[in-house]
Amino acid sequence: MKKMLLVLALITLSSTALADSYKETFFYCEIKDITRMGNGKLIRDSWTKTLLAHRSYISYFESNGYLQTGDGAGSGNTWKMKVVQKGSRENSSIGVREYHGLASSGVDTIRIQTWAPGMPFMYTFGDEIYTGNCKLFRNNKNKG
Repeated sequence: MKKMLLVLALITLSSTALADSYKETFFYCEIKDITRMGNGKLIRDSWTKTLLAHRSYISYFESNGYLQTGDGAGSGNTWKMKVVQKGSRENSSIGVREYHGLASSGVDTIRIQTWAPGMPFMYTFGDEIYTGNCKLFRNNKNKG
């Protein structure tokens, strides 16, 4: 089932502008847990359980900063992150998105420990924290 979701995600994303770069570095991250702030600590509640049931992965394109959350059926959100640091054997891959609204402003971040076994990640979205493990894919296609 997970392989099927990965294939569906890759097909969906490869047909969009997200995958339209010369040397694509693509992280497919399986979401294993979602928590959020509540009463001064991280909690799991009916909201985080609902999110976890409907969001199974995060895709992060390090070369252009696009991040997508999804369920494998093509639904989800896409955000443009600022690539702060590219991942290596010594450094994590880090992306940041600032937003300024009428009622509130904030910063979302993704951090993938590319140097650690299993490439664990942490993605903060508002007061939600997503965690799990990533796999790295590289596409060295030639444009033409």
